[in-house]
Amino acid sequence: MPRTDARVSSPGLRRKTAERPEPECQDVRLPSGRRQRGTKIMGLERACDNCGKQYSPKSRAQRRFCSDTCRTEFWKAQRKVNFEVKECAYCGAPFKPTRQTVVFCSTKCRYTAKSDKEYFNGLRRTAVGLDKKQCWVCQKTDLKRFHVHHVVKRSNYAGDPLLVVLCRGCHELVSKLGVRTFLGSTSAIEDLITLARFDKGLPNVKTIVKFEEVD
Repeated sequence: MPRTDARVSSPGLRRKTAERPEPECQDVRLPSGRRQRGTKIMGLERACDNCGKQYSPKSRAQRRFCSDTCRTEFWKAQRKVNFEVKECAYCGAPFKPTRQTVVFCSTKCRYTAKSDKEYFNGLRRTAVGLDKKQCWVCQKTDLKRFHVHHVVKRSNYAGDPLLVVLCRGCHELVSKLGVRTFLGSTSAIEDLITLARFDKGLPNVKTIVKFEEVD
């Protein structure tokens, strides 16, 4: 027997497909003129935001412009608008914004301001050694890369943080030593310093560590 394809020869399926109504294309506009989320824009005429030509959008990419050329011309003209010089909301440096809503002079200042607010209560610029970019431990200056370190962990201190600048190596060393259990033993710290000096090839000296409580 010849093989028949049930999907093609089934009349009921063809009738069901033929009777399926076509989706209606609607464009629901809010009072502000913006399109409501979840509605379609195809099939309705509107004016292009660049040339003013009436057109029917065929996709979401054409909801404002009738063509890619109009979109490119529109945004190029927006970039040529001369805005007044502003002061950066973080570093205070004067800059010329590309848009009216821009408040930071660079992407670095924008992300630094965000982390400053989240991790340092907006006090990152008060860190000791930040003006000279100097490490508080090794005293290196003009660091290209550095970290701002909490002297007291945020979980153990509720007031304004005491901050210092550390180079990447010293910050890693402080973070690793902070979880060691021998920090309360003066003899262990003395042995650690002695071994580090031997490893560096420095002369053998007697190391004395003494703990004193300060206010």
